Amino acid sequence: IPMGNFYLVIQFIGYEIYRNNQLSLNSISGARQNIGEIKLSPKSIKGLEINVTEDMPKIEFETDKLVYTPSGDILASSGSAEDVLNNVPMVLVDQDGAVTLKGSSNVKILVNNRENRIGEGGNDVDNIPASMIEKVEVITSPSAKYDPEGMAGIINIILKKDKDRGFNGEAKLYTKQNNNHDFFDMGGLSLSSNYKTEKFNVYTSYSNSIRYRDHNGYRKSFTTYTDSLNVLPDLANSIYFDWNREKKKKGQILRLGTDYYLNDEITLNLESRFNAYSSSEEGTEITTLPDQRTKISNEEEPDGNYEIGVSFAADKTYENPDKNLSFSYSYDTHPVDKGYDTVVEDGNESTSSHSSTLKSQELNFSYASPINDKSKFEIGYNFDQTDNDENMNYSL
Repeated sequence: IPMGNFYLVIQFIGYEIYRNNQLSLNSISGARQNIGEIKLSPKSIKGLEINVTEDMPKIEFETDKLVYTPSGDILASSGSAEDVLNNVPMVLVDQDGAVTLKGSSNVKILVNNRENRIGEGGNDVDNIPASMIEKVEVITSPSAKYDPEGMAGIINIILKKDKDRGFNGEAKLYTKQNNNHDFFDMGGLSLSSNYKTEKFNVYTSYSNSIRYRDHNGYRKSFTTYTDSLNVLPDLANSIYFDWNREKKKKGQILRLGTDYYLNDEITLNLESRFNAYSSSEEGTEITTLPDQRTKISNEEEPDGNYEIGVSFAADKTYENPDKNLSFSYSYDTHPVDKGYDTVVEDGNESTSSHSSTLKSQELNFSYASPINDKSKFEIGYNFDQTDNDENMNYSL
């Protein structure tokens, strides 16, 4: 920071703007100064009338988390969970579908408070339709029950249950267009409905989507090696290549569940899930320097890959919303998960294939109760077991 005169501005929603024009950095005062405690004054709003609407704010700040509601964003709600997360503060999804929180990829993703197991590290949310997302919770300072050591935070995606009384249904058909694909290439269909009475709520949803992910770029690298003793001659090395890739992803998700209300405080939930998915990716890499060569790659997850899951949960609520008691158990299995890779470079072909079966179960129990306005007591138990059998074959 150079020496000179500076000003400080602090502003926050609902408060008057604070401004300090008396900051001067010089050789006498130094670059580190203590300007004391700063208090913001509440800002009053003057108006003839106030209209109260039913619209929820898209972003809410709670005690230990940020909550984003995408229902009012038509652009985000017509894609996948990736489009929703890109609108959440502090969250970013890159071109490869990797989710980061505050710039760190060490983030745990939950779906309905259960750990997401799709993709490497459970970091793939592209198969979740945005139209089925009720809200997204971002927990930047998770408690011990999430095993948060070394973690940037937790993203919890809450799916809709459509809890309105009577019979309700919704159908959404969407399509997209960009520089590489027309309207008929990408899009999806989502259907959801529920029937609710005083004692139970039965809900179901189905989605079918097709998405493309296109990459292209180039790399130039120039390296010069010199000898400070001037004994060896200078050496120069150049690498120049460009590439393009196109990945097509298809997915279908079916959910069926029910809530049963024992009383006003205790709710029992039983839910089953089915997810079928496939993908294909083609890529070309052309190297100009140091040698002219071409590499063509093909990756495929064929039709027939699927997963099945079932879960049970019991929740007890209290008059104080910060006090709760919950128990849940879930079982997930991937009976079929297979894929093929082929790489051809200057006539030399290498192939690989993989197949795996995965079974996992998780049990959670937690109880939380506030002690006062600034502290809370929590106790819980977590059990997680995974059995993964994987085979990989290579051919050169």
